[in-house]
Amino acid sequence: MALLDPFDESADGARVPDLFSAPTETRTFVQSFNLTADVNGNIDYMGFANPRYPGLSYRGNIIGGGSYAYAANAAVQQTNALPTGAGNDLAGELINYRVVGWGLKLSAIGSMTTTTGVVTMAAVPYAGYVPHAIVIGGQSHTSGNSGTMADFYGWSGIPTTGDFIDISRLPNMDYSEERTATSLATSPLVFVSRPVDPRAYNFRMSGDMRLGYDTQGQTSTTYITAGNASQADASGWLVPVIGGSGFPANTVALRAEIVYHLEGTPAYSISSMHSGGADPSPVDFQKYVSVLSEVARQPAIKSLAVGALHSFGLSPLAHLIS
Repeated sequence: MALLDPFDESADGARVPDLFSAPTETRTFVQSFNLTADVNGNIDYMGFANPRYPGLSYRGNIIGGGSYAYAANAAVQQTNALPTGAGNDLAGELINYRVVGWGLKLSAIGSMTTTTGVVTMAAVPYAGYVPHAIVIGGQSHTSGNSGTMADFYGWSGIPTTGDFIDISRLPNMDYSEERTATSLATSPLVFVSRPVDPRAYNFRMSGDMRLGYDTQGQTSTTYITAGNASQADASGWLVPVIGGSGFPANTVALRAEIVYHLEGTPAYSISSMHSGGADPSPVDFQKYVSVLSEVARQPAIKSLAVGALHSFGLSPLAHLIS
């Protein structure tokens, strides 16, 4: 269901039906934000399969959004360009994760009689990382990359005008759909992503923003040299590209809602069960038992686990893995 209708409640708890046998837990992250038209009445947005990095509006259409600077031009910050991602909430829930399914829902703000404008949503396969020039370990990335935003969009086949998405050419792209803002006031435009690359189901570290390095934990400049940008893994999925035009200038026009269904290793430590650590709560203890019993049920170690319980005088617990 996560690949059919990620907004349906029955999609919660979905897992990837593959041969990965370690016990996992599931989480669902939902985020909503508003898009405002610029001085020309235009809006753009590109979504990504990454709950820490849900998308980008280089025109700066996201109300209250974070700043974005492309690797080659870190000194030029585009404000209101990034939604606030799951961030620490994700890291506090799952140690690592993979996206099982995700989608975007777009609706107009206003009534049918007052809403104006046209929205086009296209879709492109995205098979890489999103460069984001930020300060890591006291080092700012301000040189060394000759790329531009037009290059970045061009890698995915998105038409551009200058460093911005060319909204007028989006209807010519594959998988495009055009809707009036009036219709979006009563019926939202829904994008449901699809995996397009085997990397879609690779596990990622929850704090990972650069090719295996945890930017939250970096305090040294030895990881990254000048000109390199941090990277957000968004590979393997079809992603939405949205363009809007004809809206009243500088007005809140659209409401976006994005949902991610994730599967991963739960972020709690077995070490807290020993006598030297804090006493776990009843809920945490149930989680520990659940994880351990799932592992112990694996045929290769089930008999060893049962024998170990008897050896340590814990025979009453053997029923948990029987």
